[in-house]
Amino acid sequence: MANQMTGEQMRDMSQNAKRLGFRPERLMLLDERLTQWSKTKETPSIVARVLRHGQPAFEGAYGALGPDKAPDSLTADAIFPVCSMTKAVMTALLCVMQEEGLIDLNYPVRDYIPELTCDPKGKIRFWHLLTHTSGLIEADMDKHFYDYIKRNVNLPIPDRDMPQQAWDEIYLKIREQLGLPYMEPCDAVRRQTYNAVRMSAPPTHGVHKVMSYCSLGFDLIKETIVKISGKPIDQVAGEKLFGPLGMRDSHFIFPRGKMPRYVTRGEEYCGSHWLNESVLDSESGGGGLKSTAADMTRFGQMFLNQGKLDGVRVLSPATVNEITRDHNPDMPDAEFDGEMYGSNWGLGFGVLCGKKDDLGSLRSARSFDHGGFGCVMLMCDPDYDLVTAFFSVALEDNWPHMALFHNMVHGAIDE
Repeated sequence: MANQMTGEQMRDMSQNAKRLGFRPERLMLLDERLTQWSKTKETPSIVARVLRHGQPAFEGAYGALGPDKAPDSLTADAIFPVCSMTKAVMTALLCVMQEEGLIDLNYPVRDYIPELTCDPKGKIRFWHLLTHTSGLIEADMDKHFYDYIKRNVNLPIPDRDMPQQAWDEIYLKIREQLGLPYMEPCDAVRRQTYNAVRMSAPPTHGVHKVMSYCSLGFDLIKETIVKISGKPIDQVAGEKLFGPLGMRDSHFIFPRGKMPRYVTRGEEYCGSHWLNESVLDSESGGGGLKSTAADMTRFGQMFLNQGKLDGVRVLSPATVNEITRDHNPDMPDAEFDGEMYGSNWGLGFGVLCGKKDDLGSLRSARSFDHGGFGCVMLMCDPDYDLVTAFFSVALEDNWPHMALFHNMVHGAIDE
């Protein structure tokens, strides 16, 4: 049974589920499955939330808040690092600015990020970043970074096991060579230096020829948002999205007063060091957000409501339609983590469009989604007026139960 729910609460949830068109017994079975999964080493912490017609139909927390916490300590309001799910939030913020007349998605990125020296003619536009079709391939950019060090930095060639102090010496040397101002090393300075070198790598492909998932593009989008607004990303997001949508627990710089609700993971779990510590103050547009299943399902419901939530309009229907349609209809399949996936992509969201993936076979063709490293996922299905969040801790970043979860939710729909 879900950690935070009594028998009476489960009965109330069952009645509500039936009213929203679900078979209550199937959601009770889902509760049993989630309980079983949380008792395994592979997935010791899970928060799941399901909205239908904008109302909660299912919510549960299963397992522990962290490796040193009680087995049933996780609660539904636990805060997770949502990593790449951040990209969907960056998309919404940039589109708000487009509606406000501050930018157009067809503008050259180089006009706002002159450090993008690999694109002197300004062929890469913001919509290329949003659809992962800029021609920038992260693996090639990473190779360029190491090649730069070999050619230009008179220091030992770095490897994964080098202490941070040795890496910082390299970063400071690079900054000196590139004419960047001296700054004490920190995560933000390291990222800026790393990206400054990577952005000099020539694009592997022409624009909108190949879909290749590129986190750097959303760091550039975040920097553009900050430049245009003149405000830190937390403040912009709070004013434009989090405040209007009632997303009270969504942050880039994580408030330490909320640490008792922050999910941590043992060192054997994927990304443990970064997700437990380093990401807390990350403002990365590609992966710095921390949030709850409740906040992110509210964000998703806004899209199903054509840009409104609780009477507050955040985006226009025209923008929502652009975000959630496939912009890569004729593109070949893309490789990601050694596997081939369909290239169908909206603006900042993956869209199903009939492709087969690892998120379940019962979703409609118009469903759209975004996940994040560490095993979190937000899925929106307009055909069923359904929003789901599956937030978990996993041994490997391979979505071990994601398809099963989505199939069970869709399979529980009765009308």
